[in-house]
Amino acid sequence: MHAHAHDRRGIIDAVRAGVISIHSGEFVDDEGLELLAKTQCVFLPTVAWLKFRVEEGYASRYLRSGEVTQERIEAFKDECRRGYEAACVAIVKAVQMGVKLGIGSDGAHVFPPYSLIAELVAIQDLGIPAMTVLKAATAVSATAVGRADVWGTVVKGKEADLLVVNGNPANDVRVLDDPQGIRAIIQNDDARRERLKSQTNIFRVLIKTLFNAGLITDRTKAFYATYVDMEELKGEGEKMVGDDIAEEGIKYLQEINFRDRAQPVSIAAE
Repeated sequence: MHAHAHDRRGIIDAVRAGVISIHSGEFVDDEGLELLAKTQCVFLPTVAWLKFRVEEGYASRYLRSGEVTQERIEAFKDECRRGYEAACVAIVKAVQMGVKLGIGSDGAHVFPPYSLIAELVAIQDLGIPAMTVLKAATAVSATAVGRADVWGTVVKGKEADLLVVNGNPANDVRVLDDPQGIRAIIQNDDARRERLKSQTNIFRVLIKTLFNAGLITDRTKAFYATYVDMEELKGEGEKMVGDDIAEEGIKYLQEINFRDRAQPVSIAAE
C-alpha cells in the first residue's frame, strides 16, 4: 500500500496505517519525518515537477480548469512556489534525519518536460550527494515497490538492467541527462514481460487503470506497449481484477453506514 499525501496530518496517518511509501509529502513536519525514519517508510518527494510548475509560462500553457486569467496564473504560481520551497526543505531534512529517500513521480504523463533525470538533478542541486541520489533512484526505489529482491542493485541473481554512460554519475547525475553520452543499455525484459501477462500483476493493473482512464496518450503509449499488449488490454474491457471484491466491500460499508436510513444510498467511486 502506498499513499499520496501533502500535509502533515495525512502523512502521519498514512505512515501509522503501515504504507510502504509516501509520495509528494512537501508539507511534512519534523514529527512526520521522525515517523518516516522510524518505520523505514520510503519518501518520494517528486520535487522536479513542482519546480517546473513555478517556472514562467507553465500556468498559461498547462492550467486545465476554468478561465485562465493573469490573476489566476499568479495565484497558481504562488501556491506552487510555496509547495516547491517546502519540498526543498523537507528533502534536505529527510536525508539529515535518516529517512529512506526514493525517486519517482505521478506526474510524468501530465508534464511533458518532466523526466526522472530532472528529479535526480533537482535533488542533487539541494546539496544531496550524487551517490545518495543514485541509491534513491535504484536500491531504495526498488524497495518502495516491493521488488528489492530482483531490482535496484547489481547482484548475482537479480535482473540485469544496466545503463552504461560516459562519465561518472556518482560524481554528478547530470551525465545521465546526455543522450549522446549513453554507451549501452542492457536489459533483461523477458521475465518482466512474462510476469505482466498475469491479470493480477500490480503493474499490469496500474497500466490498465491508466489506459481505461484515458491517461495513456499517443506520446506515452509506446513505452507501456514495450511491456504490455495494449490491444489485449483494450479487448479486456473495463472490468478489473478485484472488482467483485470491491463491490462486496462497498455493499458491506453501505450496510454499516446507512442501515438506519430509510432510503438506499448509492456510492460512486472515481
